[in-house]
Amino acid sequence: MSCLDDLPWFLREYIHASRWTGFREVQLEAFGILFGTDNHLVISSGTSGGKTEAALFPIIASLYRDPPDGVGALYIGPLKALINDQRERLEEVLGESGIRAEGWHGDIARSAKDRAVRDPPDILQITPESLQGILTNRPEQAAEMFRSLRFVVIDEMHAFMGTDRGDQLVCCLSMLERVAGCRPRRIGLSATLPDRASAEEWISFGDGGASTVRCFDGRGATITIEYNRFPQADPSDGGRSRAVAVNAYYRRLLEVTDGCSCIVFSNSRISAERTASSLSKVSERAGSRCPVMIHHGSVSQELRSAAEDALKSGSGATVVSTSTLELGIDVGDLDRVVQIDPPHSCSSMVQRLGRSGRRGGAPEMVVFCNEDSSKWWSSVEGVYFDLVKAEAMAQLAEEGWTEPAPSGRLPYGLLYQQTLSYLKTRLDVRFTELADAVLGMPPFRGIQREEYKGLVRHMVSIGHLQILEDMTIIIGTEGDRVVHDRDFGAVFSDGDGAEVVCGGKQIGTVQKLPDVGGKVMLAGRTWRVVSVSDSPLRAEVVEDEGDAVSPWGSGCPMVHGEVMRRMRDILVSGAPAHHLDEAGMGRLEACRVAARASGMGELVTAVPGGFALHPWVGSAAFDTLRRIVSRVKGVRGVRAVAPYVMYVRTDLDPDSVLRSAESLRLRTAPESLVCPEDDQPSGRYDAYLPAELRRRAFAAEMLDIEGCRLSRRSSEERGSSFPF
Repeated sequence: MSCLDDLPWFLREYIHASRWTGFREVQLEAFGILFGTDNHLVISSGTSGGKTEAALFPIIASLYRDPPDGVGALYIGPLKALINDQRERLEEVLGESGIRAEGWHGDIARSAKDRAVRDPPDILQITPESLQGILTNRPEQAAEMFRSLRFVVIDEMHAFMGTDRGDQLVCCLSMLERVAGCRPRRIGLSATLPDRASAEEWISFGDGGASTVRCFDGRGATITIEYNRFPQADPSDGGRSRAVAVNAYYRRLLEVTDGCSCIVFSNSRISAERTASSLSKVSERAGSRCPVMIHHGSVSQELRSAAEDALKSGSGATVVSTSTLELGIDVGDLDRVVQIDPPHSCSSMVQRLGRSGRRGGAPEMVVFCNEDSSKWWSSVEGVYFDLVKAEAMAQLAEEGWTEPAPSGRLPYGLLYQQTLSYLKTRLDVRFTELADAVLGMPPFRGIQREEYKGLVRHMVSIGHLQILEDMTIIIGTEGDRVVHDRDFGAVFSDGDGAEVVCGGKQIGTVQKLPDVGGKVMLAGRTWRVVSVSDSPLRAEVVEDEGDAVSPWGSGCPMVHGEVMRRMRDILVSGAPAHHLDEAGMGRLEACRVAARASGMGELVTAVPGGFALHPWVGSAAFDTLRRIVSRVKGVRGVRAVAPYVMYVRTDLDPDSVLRSAESLRLRTAPESLVCPEDDQPSGRYDAYLPAELRRRAFAAEMLDIEGCRLSRRSSEERGSSFPF
């Protein structure tokens, strides 16, 4: 351990007390870069692979040997719970060193924040929203707090890249450097690095000078996919056959989870609720003493903390969760993780898989693919696509592939917010200074000055800005209401509007609240609404049984083109499937027969009234192609089962339709494909944008003109004679 010489005494004591036998590869490589260069750094390794220590040990050593005059290091995390968890771990590492670490987020008391401003800690652990609040509301104090800032650690970096929240973080760090006159080194931590080049560009703000350490410990992960089929309810047997299949599935789920420390991941809150409720009942009937709990963003903080503590205790608890437990909150040693249906992305599969195997064993995931024949979308032309997708994702995850971060976004809603944030702390600002300062931030480099001028004019027209006689720009009356909202620092909308309370105890929050007498599912139980009050919207409930409404909306997940290509290989080309159980292999073979019969290996196949198109591209490209084909003269309509097949109603031959579609593609501006129904503001500030900018933002993020190009080569590869 030659690197020990570079570490202060208390870190050496911590290493000894923790019985480390040596540094991991990721730590040795990171130490070499952090001690030996001035580069920004991306550290990527599996969950619990030593990333945090790889970053923090050199930082702590620097702060100990040369104490900062203010905050010396910022730790930025995506979740308050993750920050709290890391703070506990950090206090153990720091011991009696005299280095102070404190947290700052929405749950931290105002008195503690005021104390941190008066006497800044050496290490401040914070969310992007709270950092935005400091810079917007305390700019002069921020300059003093951060003038000696040397390091910024961004945990779960992949959760920020390609998102409005990540762009906001970059804006905050750019503003921080300008306000405080500091130039800190940025260190990103991620278990699912999308690709090295984009990660280095993101951490360096596109200015270069970044390195990457990417190491994995070589443990062989195990992913098993189990197939279940739920038949439609048969009136002749009173629905018994369906009930038997569903009960058999939950008994199997209990076998996999009972007595294990286990997270069962689900893709939506309502699915998590139903899974937790049913699994709890089966567990109770089986006489199990191991608790089944639930964890998602709409469950109260008290119940989420109880679930986390149950996992940490190692008592064999099963926690059904959405993505809220996907990130690096310490939940102790997990025996395995379970995934209900394929996750929305390979990145999620890798992240969730890595939550298990913390006792030195290999990570283990069991994926349950549940084909529900009562749902019309469960299969398409006899093909159960979720089973094929699960196998494709498992293969890609084992190969280390994850989706690249989105690029080319136009974050106009964030631009609106950052404009108000800049003006809140300044007087005598003219447009030239405003544009130079705000458009100079890295996320806005793709936005033209004329576009920004149009946004500023629009903000004036709706009263959010005001232009004085001397041409200085100030915040208007309506904008003043926005900047003084307690949630001004957030760029995302959580959408949870109604609090649910039972006997004075908060259960959680919901988006859709039924009328009095109606039932809602929350925290793994069914509740009946007995009263509703306004300001704030609150429902008093009592526990009940039976069916309940879904209190949340959900969208359709996007599928990357690489996943679609692998799915085609498995389904059409007969590529091996290594992860399916016997029932799954039988269903896959049936899917392959159905795919051949329906012509899914062909680009186009004839169907009554037109033709079917199987492009095998990602969701964004598929939807773009659908919009273009719909505009071809002579096409009467297009019905799509995205992103797998679209049925084109036309009397024209397919070749002429697709030639026309390609011609349209080449001369169509993406924003012209945006429809009125697409104009549903998703970000917190999108409603304040001109309609034109909302269309451009939608097109940049959701459409893919280049990806929907159907070339001659791709047609030949798919066995089509289509003559592009």
